[in-house]
Amino acid sequence: MTSTVAEDTVLKVTLAPDGEVWYLDGDRLPCRSGATKPEFLDDHPARLNADRVRVVGSPQNAKLVLRLYELKLRDELTSVEVCSPLVCSTAQDRADPEKVLYSMRRWTAPSTMGGWHEVTRFDYVAYAMSLLHQQGAEPQKLIEFLTEHPAYPSLSFPYADHLALAKLVATVIDPRWYVDPAAPDRPGKLYAYLGLDPATQKGDGSGRNKYLHARNRLVRDVWTVPGADLKRPNTFVQRFRSTVETKGEEWRGDLRASQKLVNYVRQVMMDALYPMPNRWGESLFVPGHFFKQGAEEFAYTSHVAGYGNRHQD
Repeated sequence: MTSTVAEDTVLKVTLAPDGEVWYLDGDRLPCRSGATKPEFLDDHPARLNADRVRVVGSPQNAKLVLRLYELKLRDELTSVEVCSPLVCSTAQDRADPEKVLYSMRRWTAPSTMGGWHEVTRFDYVAYAMSLLHQQGAEPQKLIEFLTEHPAYPSLSFPYADHLALAKLVATVIDPRWYVDPAAPDRPGKLYAYLGLDPATQKGDGSGRNKYLHARNRLVRDVWTVPGADLKRPNTFVQRFRSTVETKGEEWRGDLRASQKLVNYVRQVMMDALYPMPNRWGESLFVPGHFFKQGAEEFAYTSHVAGYGNRHQD
């Protein structure tokens, strides 16, 4: 579903790399506000006269998303929408606030594939986690937010390092940002974002793509937890790792296991975004399709049932 909001009724905002707010008011040209985030949101005429606001859902805009949602909860705004950072196709363009604002005007992807959607509690928790991760917050604080995430009942099932898992969720933010329109059910774009490819897996983190290596190792940290009992259903990632044919190259097994974990995280986050009843009439995560053993499926179902319903608002 694509949002049908008239472009000339929406205020679009984004942060420049230096922290200045840029905005595009209706069908006008992009403008520098000359203000930082707090100044713009509290005092700037463009914001005070706005009723509907759109912002790109990038990590650098996390503070902006959180504050705008709070204004919506106070009835100072009727709508706050976010979309994928892939509204711009290159990192260079995403760093140019003028290009970002123009691209926001042209963005027409469905909400399920990174298009505009209304900010909900799911988004608020995800962007709060992103901000905490960027700020290097106390580990316990990040884990506390993880437990508030709508997908936590499913996310808490695997045998995993919860701090690393919280950092992974904070890095992903929204799985819709990584949906391939040509193959919506495939996780390839998310694998690419997290550096889950042979070259990065084998690499030592040197060179231009250090950020990919860091994300790759973060994923590995989630499931490489000491003391995994492979007889327990919740160690499905570690058990899968033990079955991978590595051909004498251990990185192959690590890569496959990390991809297994990320595919699980992606699916359960999508399922939390669109809980039953949804427009498709079916769950987006089907335990019987994902898990290879009946004991895993049964244990997962029992685990999640203990949390009751956690539908987003």
